[in-house]
Amino acid sequence: MISDFKENLEKAEGQQQRLMSEGWEIDQEMQERQQESACVQRRQGELEAAYATHKRELVWRNTTMADLVREFSLSEFRNVSEFCDQETEAVLSLLMKHVERQRADIQTKKKEFEENEAELQTEIDKLRSEEAALQYKIKSKSTELSEMNQKIREKKQKLMRTESELSYTNLDTIKEELAQMEEKIRAEEAQVSTKVMVEEIDEEKRKRRELQGNLDEAKRLVSKMTRQAEDRSQLDIYTKERKDLENKIEFLKRKHAEEFEHLLGEMPQDNIKNKVDTCMHSLRKCIAETQESLSSLNKRKVQLDTTIKSLKVQTERKEKEISELENKVNSICGGMDLDRSLVKAKKTKEDLTREKADLASSIGVLKKFQDRLRQKDCCPLCHRDFVAKDEVLSLIEELEEKVSRIPEKLTAVKDKLEDQEKLHDQMIQLQPQRDQAIQVHSELEKIRAQMEEDMKELQSVNHDIENKTELLEMTQSDEETAHSIHGDVTTIENHLKRVKQLGVLIEDLQATLGGADGGLSLEEAMAQHGEMEDHHRKTQLRLEELQEKLREHQDRLQGYKNRKLELSRQELELKNKMQEMEKLKEEKTCLEEKHKQLEEEIEQAQVEIAPYKYKISEKTKEKTQITKNKENYIDAENKKVNAVLEKHRSALNTHSSISEYIAGGGKKNLLDIHQKISSLQEKISSLESRKQLLNEENRKLEKEITNHRERKRNLDDEKKIREKEREAKTVQREISSLEERIGGFSLETLTEEKMQLSNRGTSLQTKKSKLEGNLQELEKKISLLKRDLERKEMKEAAYNFKKKMLELKCTEMAVEDANIYHKVLDTAIMRFHREKMKTLNSIVRELWRQTYKGNDIDYIEIRTKDTEAKGADKRQTYDYRVIMVKNDTEMDMRGRCSAGQKVLASLLIRMALAETFSSQCGILALDEPTTNLDRENIDALAMALTEIVNARRNRASSQLIVISHDSNFLEKLAYSSLVDEYIEVTRNEMGLSQITKCRTKEATRV
Repeated sequence: MISDFKENLEKAEGQQQRLMSEGWEIDQEMQERQQESACVQRRQGELEAAYATHKRELVWRNTTMADLVREFSLSEFRNVSEFCDQETEAVLSLLMKHVERQRADIQTKKKEFEENEAELQTEIDKLRSEEAALQYKIKSKSTELSEMNQKIREKKQKLMRTESELSYTNLDTIKEELAQMEEKIRAEEAQVSTKVMVEEIDEEKRKRRELQGNLDEAKRLVSKMTRQAEDRSQLDIYTKERKDLENKIEFLKRKHAEEFEHLLGEMPQDNIKNKVDTCMHSLRKCIAETQESLSSLNKRKVQLDTTIKSLKVQTERKEKEISELENKVNSICGGMDLDRSLVKAKKTKEDLTREKADLASSIGVLKKFQDRLRQKDCCPLCHRDFVAKDEVLSLIEELEEKVSRIPEKLTAVKDKLEDQEKLHDQMIQLQPQRDQAIQVHSELEKIRAQMEEDMKELQSVNHDIENKTELLEMTQSDEETAHSIHGDVTTIENHLKRVKQLGVLIEDLQATLGGADGGLSLEEAMAQHGEMEDHHRKTQLRLEELQEKLREHQDRLQGYKNRKLELSRQELELKNKMQEMEKLKEEKTCLEEKHKQLEEEIEQAQVEIAPYKYKISEKTKEKTQITKNKENYIDAENKKVNAVLEKHRSALNTHSSISEYIAGGGKKNLLDIHQKISSLQEKISSLESRKQLLNEENRKLEKEITNHRERKRNLDDEKKIREKEREAKTVQREISSLEERIGGFSLETLTEEKMQLSNRGTSLQTKKSKLEGNLQELEKKISLLKRDLERKEMKEAAYNFKKKMLELKCTEMAVEDANIYHKVLDTAIMRFHREKMKTLNSIVRELWRQTYKGNDIDYIEIRTKDTEAKGADKRQTYDYRVIMVKNDTEMDMRGRCSAGQKVLASLLIRMALAETFSSQCGILALDEPTTNLDRENIDALAMALTEIVNARRNRASSQLIVISHDSNFLEKLAYSSLVDEYIEVTRNEMGLSQITKCRTKEATRV
């Protein structure tokens, strides 16, 4: 019945699938038709929009053409309201001809404007040429005038310097002083006889040479005798020192004889320190290698301990698993082998099955025998007749009795058969577990073999560790012994070196003391040397007195002669300068006349050039106006032409669009689209009708399939219920069997014991995991520490320490050397400072004497305290002060000079500083230098500035900047031809600063 339902359901589902497939095809076709319809409708919208645009463009073209006909008076198209393509093209052609005529008119007018511009440009060029000729004339005259000004300035400067020099020097005074110098020279020459004094000096020099030779010989003898006495004393000292050192060396050797024998195998006689160092190095290397090997062995020992513990745990777990499996097999097989038990159970099962079949079939056979006996009184098997009727009845009763006992036996046999089948099934189920036990046993043997190998290796590792530890202790002990004697070994080595040095010194002294020392004693030789030295000193003093007297006489005489020559030179220079001054005045007058004539010529040329500038300006304005009119006219006409062209372009574009629409068949395409849309709508309606019929048929099939599935589900549920009932009976029998097996055990007791064992196992597993985690953490730390030790900086720690220590010592030595260098440099700077201060003071002294006109101060100087060189960590300080000198008496200027003297001293010091330290950047700026100065000192300052500027004129970097309110000071500088122009800063009516370039009165006058 279930198979019939299934067949009907499959047929209905197949028919439903076919209907769904057909419906899907209809949906696909409908979707395609709808998509096609949407595309066609979009195309319809585009064509309708194009048609509407075409109609608007026709209306716009007719309107535009009518406007153009009216605007440009095209009489042949005045009565046309609907313009066709030919008429439109004709109107546009006439419009372009009108544009060409306008463009030709513009070009004609433009040519007229350009001709006028060319005529004006010719006139302007002619005027500019004449103006340029006059400009060149003015420029050449101006250049000539500038050169003339320069010559006048130079003549004035020379004249002023000459007048200044003549004002400071009097010719009569020079002649009088010259006569006095000649008188002094004659008196000095008469006072001292140079020839006699030179002879006396030569005699004294001869005596000094003889005494010096005798003195050197006596000194050599005393020195030799003194040196030999010192050498004998030194020889005794060296001999005693060598003996002491040899005793110390022997003592130290006896003290450490056992250590030397143990470490080196003998008592070394030389090069002891190198041998001990080599031994220590080899011992340390051996210690490092042993420690590394011991570390590897310990690591391997830990690994083996961990592995053995893990293998023991695995062994216990495997043994427990094997025991459980064997107990389970023994409980079922009764101590017999599983295969034999399985064969026996199978045979018993087959016997019981046959017995069950025999009993089941014997009931029918015996009943047939009974029926046959009742029908015939003969044996049913051999067909022999019975003798008596009672035998038949007795046999029937016997058969009935047997038949009545057969059901009970059959039930017992069935029960036995079920038990045997269950036992057989359990044995079959034990086969995988038996195989698992065999596999576990094999694994257990492998684990035991591995554990035995690891234990052997562990014993070997432990033995190696003991040997390495013993070797390490012995090596460390030897290294400590070597380290303990290293200090004494170094001492022995140093003593041996000193003994060798002393031996060389003793041999040298013994060789030196081999000569004789003469017949004099040391005291007699020293007394003789003292007498000679006293006599030599007196002769030297006499010689120095004579030489000093001669030098003073020669210095005085040479000074008088030099002064006489200087006065003669000054006298000659004064005479030459007086002649030069007259000549300069004449040249200056001549140059001033030429200067005036050039200025008049320049003014005349400037008057002549003025009309040309006016004419050029007027012609340029006229040309500019013509150019502007031309551009305005062209712009206006071009705008008109562009407007017409824009109308032509717009009309032409519209006409082209209309022509393209007509040529493309726009209206016909619109009608075709309408027909195509109608056809598609009909197809879509037909497909929707078919789809509706299929849906109706599909709903009927769906209902039928649902009913079939419901009935099938009911039948399946009934089948499952029966199967579950059979399973429940089987489970109930298993429960009964288990209850019999557990006997008097309590379920709660077993559950509690199971929970306790489970908790204990969980606790042990947690402890194991924790210990494994700790082990992993320790291994990780060990690995990290090893990795840290393997890092370059750890491996090279000792080398890096030595390197940094060496760098530190080198840095300290460099710092010490730098400090010494700093002191030397500071000393050199101070020496340079003193030299520069000497130069600075000489310049200040000279400037003061040239500038200051008072008689209360001879000159001024800057003084500083000399300080010693200090280290690099000390700050160098300089203490300056300005002093004034009068009659060789020095006083501080602070608090003792007037304000004018302070200002003048400040200016002169700044000028001297610039002269001394700014030779490559000679910019001198003076702000209000005449403050607090009287008129005489102001004039002297101007003169000093003039001389400074003249002295520096040839330097490219020399500049002087003066800021002053003193107009007289400015005119004084101008008179010296130091400046022709200056910048004047004033305030205008709005209170703002105004800068004006002005010419000095002297420059204006020139």
